[in-house]
Amino acid sequence: VHIKDARPSGVEPIYQPSGYKYWQGYYFTSKDASTNYFYDNLKKGLTELEYEVKANNVGVFNSGITTIECMYEPSVSARSENKVLTIVP
Repeated sequence: VHIKDARPSGVEPIYQPSGYKYWQGYYFTSKDASTNYFYDNLKKGLTELEYEVKANNVGVFNSGITTIECMYEPSVSARSENKVLTIVP
């Protein structure tokens, strides 16, 4: 299962090295425009993923879309809606 979280253009992630998080059961990688999570097995129910970002610009930004997709069956997928993010000084 691949989860891709596109970040708003007004924020930058706080550095975390890519790697496998054994205690949570996923591989994590952070790229320029998105944060990616890869699960071997994602159980039924609610799963919350959090990571820290810092604001680097003031303004109004679109949040980007988060997508989840089964890597072996691409027809099984979903995506979030777009949110508006306002950063004030």
